Amino acid sequence: MKFFVTDPFKEFDKLFFDLSGSTDVERPILSGGCFVPKTDIIEHDEMAQLVVELPGVRMEDVSVNVEDGVLTIAGERKTKHDKGYRRRESCTGKFERRFSLPDTIDTDKVGAEFKMGLLTVSLPKKPKAQPKKIDVSVS
Repeated sequence: MKFFVTDPFKEFDKLFFDLSGSTDVERPILSGGCFVPKTDIIEHDEMAQLVVELPGVRMEDVSVNVEDGVLTIAGERKTKHDKGYRRRESCTGKFERRFSLPDTIDTDKVGAEFKMGLLTVSLPKKPKAQPKKIDVSVS
């Protein structure tokens, strides 16, 4: 009789990602690590904001891009030591998060600020179209 030992945390992650299908946020992409930054999305009248928790990540290791209506936040959380751990619960590695932006966001005015381990991305909304009276000329 053979017993298969599985990592319960990997099984939970697999189950979580398989069940958490969302139309607004794509599944995080992991490359050689397990770090997935937590993200809050806040909507105001004139703008939306994404607040991304990036503890232990340096500003120069983060990139923010907007292309074809998709906001991409990518980076890497590095570790100084790879040897000597007796136990390691903190995750490191490359990450990438993608967010589909609605048409109401003015992608030319997107801004980002990095402060104390938090990346805040400001997403200004386009002004609402106002009705315009058209003068009709008589010919």
